[in-house]
Amino acid sequence: LPSLTVTGMSAPIRASAAMLLLLWQHADGFAPTFPKRQAWGLPSSIVARSTSGMSATTAAPAAPVGTPPSPVPAPTVAALEGWFTASHHELRGGVTVSAAATLPGVLAQTWASIARATDDDKLYLFPACELLGQPGMMETLMDHLETCKNQCDRFGSSIAVYAVSPFVGPDHPSYAPAPGLLIKRFGTGGLTATDEEDDDWDDFDVDPALLLAALEADAKDAEAEEAGGADGEGLTARELAQLAEVPGDDETLVQLSKDWVDAMIAGMGVCPFTTSAERAGLPLGKVHYPVERTSETEAIYASYWAEVELLETTTDRALSTTLMITPNFGMHNPEAFMVFSDSLTGPLEGLKLEDTIQLVFFHPQWVFRDGGERQEAAANFARRSPFPMINILRTPQVRIAQRAIPTGLVYAQNEKTLIGVGAKPLQKMLATRDWDGLQEHHVDRKTNDLFDAARALVDQYAKTGVETAPFIPTAEQEGETQAVQVPQAAQVSQAAPADPGATVEGCPQIDAMELDLESMIKMMEMLEEGRVGKL
Repeated sequence: LPSLTVTGMSAPIRASAAMLLLLWQHADGFAPTFPKRQAWGLPSSIVARSTSGMSATTAAPAAPVGTPPSPVPAPTVAALEGWFTASHHELRGGVTVSAAATLPGVLAQTWASIARATDDDKLYLFPACELLGQPGMMETLMDHLETCKNQCDRFGSSIAVYAVSPFVGPDHPSYAPAPGLLIKRFGTGGLTATDEEDDDWDDFDVDPALLLAALEADAKDAEAEEAGGADGEGLTARELAQLAEVPGDDETLVQLSKDWVDAMIAGMGVCPFTTSAERAGLPLGKVHYPVERTSETEAIYASYWAEVELLETTTDRALSTTLMITPNFGMHNPEAFMVFSDSLTGPLEGLKLEDTIQLVFFHPQWVFRDGGERQEAAANFARRSPFPMINILRTPQVRIAQRAIPTGLVYAQNEKTLIGVGAKPLQKMLATRDWDGLQEHHVDRKTNDLFDAARALVDQYAKTGVETAPFIPTAEQEGETQAVQVPQAAQVSQAAPADPGATVEGCPQIDAMELDLESMIKMMEMLEEGRVGKL
């Protein structure tokens, strides 16, 4: 068993082998010997798995978590570095004491290290992140990383992550004075994939020639179904090829993305609170368009968490929402892109980020997952973008918008608008990236009740001068929260009347906005009950 070869095994066989090895290691009365112990002093089970070619993400079976004691001052950087030096840990990369105070910051730094193939083994300590000291949070973080291994190439095969903690006692082999993560790399002794069978989720990408042939066949089928219609010309081979083209420079890539946002998201009203490619949200703020050209999942995770951290540390008006463009990541594989998206949305609640961000994903071949009837429907074009994109939204803004305009109304309006254009013309526009044909279909935000309500809400926020949307509780949280809470960061601008003794809740502008918001909610509920057909 110590010399068990796992290269080339299928995932179920690898999992079975790992379980068998763990059972064997912990058999009563058996004390196996292994090659030289790692200098870090990890538990025997981890060393056993590493030296026998089985790398792990979680520090099993003795989890270095424990129950956090009463809060104590975080150790200083000097103290942590001194502890590491005195402990004589022979890690080639040494120790980094991070200033990250939030989980997005922790994950951004962790994934950046994982994505750098040349990094040595390294210990990261996060004394400023108080959330990591809460019961169960380290296990949740490690569970998230474990899930991400299924999407990655090197992480989980030649790279492993272990947790260290101050809550297990100084004699525990996984002790550290502050919560942290140990990132280790394994050479030929680690679990590596063969050329014939590797773990890269994107290896199932369709060959461009096969993609063009499939799209041509789909176009012909659609043309046959709509024979005699006004839009029955279909797509040319050149137009189909354009769908798979990625501009070589970021400036063109971003401009094509902005053209789509202007025409589809703002012009067609797919998002009632997006006024242009540059401005969106409540309050109205800038839209950020970072570009990540890598095709490696590890690097996508690193860029994504860096963008979440940026959003978290910036006011809404300075950065309202992020559209992260990933043109070379899953471009020809929408199914794999959707599976990847689940690895980002799934952990939000466990990582206590559901009150901070929400995610929406766009893809050139996106299909809503609510039934086969919509597979060829025009409604799918509400999510079909020129390139794969990850839209990072602010949860407070989303909840305010949902309270003012029920989500079902937005979906109904979008479906009606896009059906009015037609799936084939929309597909042609997407392939050519020319949206001039949508001009005559743009929604009138003044005569449509839904968009008029959205405009009124945007105007209300503009009057307040608030830099960040107030916290809006969920239905479950409302039982515990009597009133809308406004975070300390959400300050009223100097244009508002100054009252040194007044709280934010006591500001007349905020109070008026909340009253108007409640009136708008009631109005939209009436609209949903009796006037949906008039949208």
